[in-house]
Amino acid sequence: MRRRLLLPRTGIVPTRPLLRLRWLVASVAAVSVATTSNTAWAASQSSTMPRAITAKPLTDPTGGGLPRPISFGAPVQIGHDAFVAGPVFAGSIGWAVVWDGPGGNIAQYPIHTNDRGRTWTIAGPWLAITGAAGANVNRVTLFTNKVVVAYSKGMNVLDVTWDAGRRWYKAWMPGNIADVTRLKAASRPGSPIAMQTLVRSVTHPVTAVRYTSRSSGRKWRLAGTQWRLSGS
Repeated sequence: MRRRLLLPRTGIVPTRPLLRLRWLVASVAAVSVATTSNTAWAASQSSTMPRAITAKPLTDPTGGGLPRPISFGAPVQIGHDAFVAGPVFAGSIGWAVVWDGPGGNIAQYPIHTNDRGRTWTIAGPWLAITGAAGANVNRVTLFTNKVVVAYSKGMNVLDVTWDAGRRWYKAWMPGNIADVTRLKAASRPGSPIAMQTLVRSVTHPVTAVRYTSRSSGRKWRLAGTQWRLSGS
């Protein structure tokens, strides 16, 4: 026959459940403090990031020993081993980035093809020159036949055109670019492309923040707060 433990009606309660309750309250408080601390840290870090970034027009500067620009539409004789970014294709349309130029005046140019790479032409001003640390690109993302982004994965430069290379714009991100992807499908043909980029900090602990653009890369806005990456 089991014996039941009867407690006297004196207001005294067992000490073990009380200890467990105190431990639970302390644990909840610790989690709350940690969560509040991380949220405050993320908010403070994000407040140091620029909330808006505007891409600036690229032109072909001359003089001062800079390379003489190659004309838009000039044919390019190139082998596949010369590509530094791309090529990427959408049907017969393709884009890439190469180093080209007469003599020692070498610069990095976007190039374009209408026949899936059989012939290539210059498709914009030079994006970078030899010795310009951080300005060259190493990736190409083709959003439409006219909207193209060339960026430097692991660095902070992003070049964009939305008129098939007639005009190019450069944006400097506040950290290392991980990728540039479509944010959502355009609502109608010809409307601006919504895109996003993940930017990682160059300091430790390594953090990441997302910037979005709903204007085909003309303007970028900080989206949300900064967060720490695991293992950093």
